[in-house]
Amino acid sequence: MGWRRSLYPAHSGWKAKRCGKVKPLKKYYCLFCLTSINFYYKVDNRLNINDNEILFQDMEVKGLRDSITEYIRAQIIAGRLAPGQRLNEAGLSETLNVSRSPLREALLVLERENLVVNIPRKGTYVTPMSEENMGMIYQVMEMVELYAIQNLKVKKITHLPELTAAVDESAKVTAPSTEDWEELLLYRRFLANFHSKLVESLGNSHIVQFYKRTSTDLARYQYLQLTKTRSGKEMVNEHKWIIGYIEKGAYNEASELLKVHIKKSYKYKIDALKKHLKK
Repeated sequence: MGWRRSLYPAHSGWKAKRCGKVKPLKKYYCLFCLTSINFYYKVDNRLNINDNEILFQDMEVKGLRDSITEYIRAQIIAGRLAPGQRLNEAGLSETLNVSRSPLREALLVLERENLVVNIPRKGTYVTPMSEENMGMIYQVMEMVELYAIQNLKVKKITHLPELTAAVDESAKVTAPSTEDWEELLLYRRFLANFHSKLVESLGNSHIVQFYKRTSTDLARYQYLQLTKTRSGKEMVNEHKWIIGYIEKGAYNEASELLKVHIKKSYKYKIDALKKHLKK
């Protein structure tokens, strides 16, 4: 089976792959976090739903609010909901076939991630993309990730199987066509997974959650860059080199390479943003 099964016709935030163990069970992969999640489904011929489609209301693992959040988040990251665009609650409720209450809860989550902003008596809007905002994001990124390597040094940790696995997975993924926004979203997440796993090595849930909110804001700029270049192989190679230094206990060298890596990444995204804003 391919990766092109939607949660239900109006929801393209998830892609599926049949688990193969139990017939009524399918495994889905979040386009945003790559987490695999199992869903049960039921077929209702009256609703014209076949065995490749899942009823939105039958989700047993993810809450409704989280699913709505992930759907809108993906739309914003991919630019399908454009910076500055007003979000029509009535339209979104109808499209997703949900009530206003979980939708508003989802919008609050996205506001904490700086993807939307609520303006009293005017509504909720997708936040703008700017060089200033990206600069602040990268300050956080550099500070937290360098601290993660320093923490490894203090604890003398050289073996990071999850970090290595993340890089190995990203090296296997082929850059998709820019016309397929869902595949490009998934590709972006594979490339960014190195940074998430590095921060998770801290074992500090407060820092990890703080970093996740910041990296969500960064995701729009990463996606925009990929629409221009498509390839992230250069970054994957640098990820491998950083891990190589860590495995040798050469933490200072790993930190220096990470600084160069982040600076280069920032420049690529600034260039892509400038071109985008000129249009």
